[in-house]
Amino acid sequence: MTLPVDHFSPSQIGAMRDCLRLVEYRYCRKLPRKVQPLNMALGNVVHKTAAQDYTHRIDKGSYLPDEAVIALADEAFKTETMEVRWSVEEQKQPDALDSARAMAQAHHLNVAPLVRPVKVEHRMSAPIRGLPVDLVGIADVIAEFGVWITVKGHTSDDDNVLMRSGRHVRDTKTSGKAPHGIKEGIIVPDARHVAQLATYKLISQANGTPAVETWLDYVWPTKGGQSKPTRVDVTQRDVELALEDYAMLLRLYESGLFPRTGRGGWICKPGKCDYYEDCILGPSRKMDL
Repeated sequence: MTLPVDHFSPSQIGAMRDCLRLVEYRYCRKLPRKVQPLNMALGNVVHKTAAQDYTHRIDKGSYLPDEAVIALADEAFKTETMEVRWSVEEQKQPDALDSARAMAQAHHLNVAPLVRPVKVEHRMSAPIRGLPVDLVGIADVIAEFGVWITVKGHTSDDDNVLMRSGRHVRDTKTSGKAPHGIKEGIIVPDARHVAQLATYKLISQANGTPAVETWLDYVWPTKGGQSKPTRVDVTQRDVELALEDYAMLLRLYESGLFPRTGRGGWICKPGKCDYYEDCILGPSRKMDL
């Protein structure tokens, strides 16, 4: 049979985890989006400014000036919120602009200087055994890293020796508040974020170029913008679980059957789902299912 998509991606898995009806409307019927939540718009602003910051570093050898990042955030915010339908629980627009600026600046000042970018918004793809279409992921940045240690030589001088180097994948994650565990200094990544990194690892393995490390760069607007780069150890078990998700997605597409709920606790409400008005779980819903 002909599948409704020409590739599989982490975003399709994310939709499946939220609600199987979402998969039907977005990827099978390909209905246009009616709602872009404000949090998603803010995340897109940070991704756009970070991408230009990294690109400037690759092309010019330095990161953008602070004032240029703010100007880019303003421009991206205007574009991203042009068609946002604000929901009642979202921030007011002026506050949202401040949040966009704060997060973009937090990434620029606290994350970008730690990164030596090689490729920006890099499209990764590979054929995977058992899947009829390629697996595709868009990595925010591919970067180089090196670990140096100081070794006492035969002389009185210390020598710096490069012990480990390679490339790693980094993905920027934005939210309206600090990630869970930040106060204790131990951030536990969301399962879908780990699945996304596992997809990158799966693609890299299939292409014979495994990434040495995977990182999530968390950014949030609290107290004028904060960030926390976090190394995530993606295990082979995580890769196997991601493969199971894609196999489940394939069965879903092949069956054409979309039950009412997915794995997660998707909340049906205006401003949350693109297809609230059109869905049987939307305004006509009489009970919690």
